Amino acid sequence: MAFLGSASIALIFLIGFFFWRWFFDQNHIENRISIIEQQLDSLEKISFPDYYKATKLYKQFTITSDLRSYVNSQGQPVGVSDVNIQLNGKIGTGYLLVEAFVDGNKPLTKYDSIYVNLHDNGGHLLRNKSLPTPASASGANILLYNLNSIQFLKNVPYDETLTGLSKNWRNILNDDASHNIYSFLSSRVGGKIVNIVLAYSCETSTPNCEIEKIFK
Repeated sequence: MAFLGSASIALIFLIGFFFWRWFFDQNHIENRISIIEQQLDSLEKISFPDYYKATKLYKQFTITSDLRSYVNSQGQPVGVSDVNIQLNGKIGTGYLLVEAFVDGNKPLTKYDSIYVNLHDNGGHLLRNKSLPTPASASGANILLYNLNSIQFLKNVPYDETLTGLSKNWRNILNDDASHNIYSFLSSRVGGKIVNIVLAYSCETSTPNCEIEKIFK
């Protein structure tokens, strides 16, 4: 009986020891993950400061997301986003953030483009005028534009050697409360707009500014 009692104590000790090791290892792993995440966050802040502000520091309004879209054989867009918004207050600074890919989770080709239009002040976004962004793990294009200078082509075919137009969307948004934003993926192959986002800060005179969707 004494032997069984000693064996039970030893078993309890072993269970406790292994539980303590497991608990220690789990906390160690979680701490290491936290440190790595902080390092990656710092690296993104340094390497892609505008992207960091747009995704981590600014308010965000999603214009559209998870949208299957293409242009048919008649040249008509299929799968469009037609959104009416209202701005309460005034925007200080901001960005237009776009993520999209063609079928097969592939980056857009030289024939493809993303069309985004704000009151006839937009078109096929020039990818070569995007601010620096990190590579997408999904293979999508990530595009980022300062709202003060949205650069685009009015018409297709998409050609980055052409001189595009530039519009100050910040001023356009602040000049009126209500707006319409129309967008689609200009591609015969088709694909998906992962999201189109307005990231923004507020003017000091209207610190609680907000963009809202209008449902009609």
